[in-house]
Amino acid sequence: MIENWRPLYFCGWHGYHILLEALTPQVAFDLGANVGGFIQEMLLRGVEKVHAFEPVPDVCDQLRSTFSQDERVIINQLGVSDHTEVLKDVLPTYAWALLPAGKGAVAMEYAGKPRFDVRCISLDEYVANTGAVPDYVKIDVDGYECHVLEGGRKLFTEKRPWMLFELSELVNHVGRTVEQLCNLIYEYRYKAVSLDLAYICPDVPALLEHFPYNSSYDVFLLPDELLKEITL
Repeated sequence: MIENWRPLYFCGWHGYHILLEALTPQVAFDLGANVGGFIQEMLLRGVEKVHAFEPVPDVCDQLRSTFSQDERVIINQLGVSDHTEVLKDVLPTYAWALLPAGKGAVAMEYAGKPRFDVRCISLDEYVANTGAVPDYVKIDVDGYECHVLEGGRKLFTEKRPWMLFELSELVNHVGRTVEQLCNLIYEYRYKAVSLDLAYICPDVPALLEHFPYNSSYDVFLLPDELLKEITL
């Protein structure tokens, strides 16, 4: 384990801007795009095409109202999972995990709204259908992170995009475990790196030791071969 390792969530965001400028991704996927704040940042930093995925209907409507005239942004009202499926009668619960009735306390702002269905697709299927291959992927999917990695095995093992990735114990509420998530990251030969680019998490035990079990925080997931090319 790295000496003086500290929890990643104490680190600032300046490394995100450094990587966007240094690695100059041409195609980005934004999974959990919300209303598009990260999309604006990507476009400002020179990303040529952003494929946005936002499954919550009213949030996706806001995304369309902002970017419908921008040809650089492709908006998909889709969830991303490990296979094609339809999640039936869901609402945001806990910290916005999309779960059916009886699976958790509904987020306050959706308590009075009707439930909705979410069409899901895997990343490998989306890439095969569209031909779009991302250099960079942002993943903030409120519990479905492990599903996303499982459904993107070909993408992540062959094309090797770098990622901005939210770590969260919400995976435990949607049929996966934190241990499965961490093992998959390192099985794919990625490493978790702090957002200030100061700390590299060397292995699964180290990541599990500092996992945000009662919260969440963002990290970079960088392919091992990329870590050899850049100086952190």
